[in-house]
Amino acid sequence: MMPCRRWFSVTGSATDSGEAGQMSQERFRAEKLYYISLSIAKSMLEKDVIDQEMLAVINEKLLEKYHPVMGMLLAGRDTACRSAEAGAEV
Repeated sequence: MMPCRRWFSVTGSATDSGEAGQMSQERFRAEKLYYISLSIAKSMLEKDVIDQEMLAVINEKLLEKYHPVMGMLLAGRDTACRSAEAGAEV
C-alpha cells in the first residue's frame, strides 16, 4: 500500500480546483489562520494561561473551523486519504 501524500502549490483561483498539487487562496488562508491560532494557543499554554486540556479543546475547535489539510493529516483525520487507502486494500 502506498502512503497517501498531497503536495500543494497556491493558485489564484477562488475555489479549490480539485487537482493534485493545487491549493486555492482561501484554502491557503485557512491553513495559515489555523497555524497562527494554534501558535497563539501554544504560547498561552507555555505561559500557564491555559492547561493541556484547554489546548486540546482549542485545537478541536480550530480543526472544525478551518479544516486545515496539513492539520488534519497531523491529527490523523484525513478521511479522504483513509477512504482511498481502504479502497486500494479491497
